[in-house]
Amino acid sequence: MELLEEPPASIDGGVGVGTGTCLGVGVGTGTCLGVGVGVGVGVDTDTCAGASVGLDGAMTPSTSSRSASAVPSAFALVPGMLVSNVWLYRPEGGPPWLIDCAHRAERRALLSGLKRLGVSPDTLAGVVLTHRHSDHAGNARFLQQRFGTPFYAHREDAEVLEARAERPRLARGDGSRLAGVLAGIENRWPAATLRIERGLEDGDEIEGLEVHWIPGHTRGSIFLRHDGSGALLTGDTILTAEPPLVRRPGLFLAYGSFSEDLQKAWRGVAEFHAQGTPYRALLPGHGVPRADGIRHEVVRRLDELGIA
Repeated sequence: MELLEEPPASIDGGVGVGTGTCLGVGVGTGTCLGVGVGVGVGVDTDTCAGASVGLDGAMTPSTSSRSASAVPSAFALVPGMLVSNVWLYRPEGGPPWLIDCAHRAERRALLSGLKRLGVSPDTLAGVVLTHRHSDHAGNARFLQQRFGTPFYAHREDAEVLEARAERPRLARGDGSRLAGVLAGIENRWPAATLRIERGLEDGDEIEGLEVHWIPGHTRGSIFLRHDGSGALLTGDTILTAEPPLVRRPGLFLAYGSFSEDLQKAWRGVAEFHAQGTPYRALLPGHGVPRADGIRHEVVRRLDELGIA
């Protein structure tokens, strides 16, 4: 099976790739996000790129309203990330870990954010991936090749990341036009292949994190639960920002255009909560961390959707 290579990228975070006639998307570190019809895709962490054409792109960065009080002391949100959250995990008495590692276009932001937290990438004990999508695993090959970082993912996603299984394709379905474009970008430029240190299984534990397999968003999507702090890291299966732009706050489950089996993902969330597994803080893959009765709020949302 052919190994997937990364598109042109650099440490400074710039990525430019031609896509013919697809919708152009620009993500910047300023105070807006522009979406416009055009040729190619540009992601630049220095300047806001793209003009709004038919879609309102006026947004504020997702990091601006995060509540630090909802984050248990064992965890920290890596600052400066726009596309998706990266969580730093410091086990008691051990070296630091990352949960996910961002999109390759945010490489410089990731390295800068780690530096601000006092962490050098070569000291990381490892990275646990909540799932294989490029906005969560986009820097995996870079970190592995540059720093020797070991990576861990559920066995189902590990097989895809190691090119031992076919990579399922996303489809727009009932999602928005923009969601269809973003799904197409994921299909064309997924996370690059890499070596997975260990394929995780449901019920495993890794450095004090319980592995809960919640397939559907991807075949290997997982929750990670930290019993000591009551934190639950949910990847893209529970979010606190509305897809596809994940800038408007709220409480949302996995989104159809980005999921392999949406109903399975939703059922998995319902089954997890039906088991009574407790948690006090929700650390999502997109959106702000939440505490203050968040488990009850998720159960209520499941009730509203008729899947509890």
